[in-house]
Amino acid sequence: TMFKYFFEVPYHNKQDLNRIFPDSVHDSSALHVCSFILSILHQGIFSVSAFIVSVIYLSRFKESSHITLHACTWRPLFLTSLLLADKMWEDKPVRNSSLAKLFPVLSNLELNKMEGEFLGEIRFNVLVTPDLFCSFCEKLLAEQVNDEITRCVNASEYAATLQADQTADAEQAAADQAAVEQASAGKIMNGVKSSDNLGQQHHQVQLHHQQ
Repeated sequence: TMFKYFFEVPYHNKQDLNRIFPDSVHDSSALHVCSFILSILHQGIFSVSAFIVSVIYLSRFKESSHITLHACTWRPLFLTSLLLADKMWEDKPVRNSSLAKLFPVLSNLELNKMEGEFLGEIRFNVLVTPDLFCSFCEKLLAEQVNDEITRCVNASEYAATLQADQTADAEQAAADQAAVEQASAGKIMNGVKSSDNLGQQHHQVQLHHQQ
């Protein structure tokens, strides 16, 4: 069945696997789920857009397969949908092998297999229109968020990176605008000076003819 492909426990048989993964597999608390997702997003340098698209893919998978996000299935399912979203919507997607290093429970080969099963289940329906994306974001914004999750997100490295990027983008945008303004002003002033010079030359020519 489809469930067995994403049931995480059998994948814990790898040698030298950090005990943190098997020990946390049954932890379905909001704090663990939030912390795990934020850690993967931060370490894999995934965009917020890719994350949102991955949730859309997960919704499609759930509707088609009727598989719930069980404590022992949600991590493999989330990672698979995130990989697919990243590949579909980013110019330089994260490699499967890179994600396998972040979550060593799954090998590169196993992630490839999960991708194939996931895509088959959603019938390769990976299109997300701008309207769908916006409406889905609006639904997310309307959701009530647990205070514990809010604190977890606010204290995360991922949120700090996003904030730093936004600040840097704002500063760059301001610098670009200033450069455009200066360049425009320079061109205008040069144009004015050129016009003045032409006017002076014309006046001198007229005086010369009068003499």
